[in-house]
Amino acid sequence: HAGVFEGEDRIIVAFRGTKSTINVKSDLQATSIPLSRVLENEFTPDAHESFMHLVEEAPELVQKARWLTEETVAMVHDSEKGARVHSGFGLAYKSVGAEIICLVAALLEKKERPVYIAGHSLGGAMATICAFH
Repeated sequence: HAGVFEGEDRIIVAFRGTKSTINVKSDLQATSIPLSRVLENEFTPDAHESFMHLVEEAPELVQKARWLTEETVAMVHDSEKGARVHSGFGLAYKSVGAEIICLVAALLEKKERPVYIAGHSLGGAMATICAFH
């Protein structure tokens, strides 16, 4: 669903648009769910190998990413009605969100620079959620 790219003067997070039948199913899951459910980081056993290496080698970055996420989730819970998102878009982002937040945190730890987030179609919705995250 996404790629994280590092440049000397920027970090880019890019989400691809609807491409597969599974993506179309995500597009069509049009009920809403609490945003806090999407933003709660869950580090799953099926995470990519490079991400699991980061978790093992730099647990402090993972902890920092979790703390940042907890702050965001608390802010969402404190809002008047609680933000809600399209369930298909939210769950698609949730499948990669924890990994992206940790990778970006690791890159920013190496060197501070702007982070640009982009996407098209389904990826545009995921990019919006990621920007808030």
